Amino acid sequence: MMNDWKRVDEIIAEYGYSKSAFYRRRAECLANPRFRKAIITDGKRKTFIVEPIWQEFLDWRSDQSKQDILGLNVRGGHV
Repeated sequence: MMNDWKRVDEIIAEYGYSKSAFYRRRAECLANPRFRKAIITDGKRKTFIVEPIWQEFLDWRSDQSKQDILGLNVRGGHV
């Protein structure tokens, strides 16, 4: 789409997600005030993803995962 919005089926296909993996990430994104604007809902059956914000969310999620692996998300923030 011209406005950087994509349909859920497009995101699933382009990012190689299973439906369940997408919906887990979608729930995590919606729960985060910083990134919830990536999810546009138009009624109960129509959802669009604002891809630039979605990509920021994935980048943040990746950083969180790296910090967990390195032990930086422990209390005090240092190894």
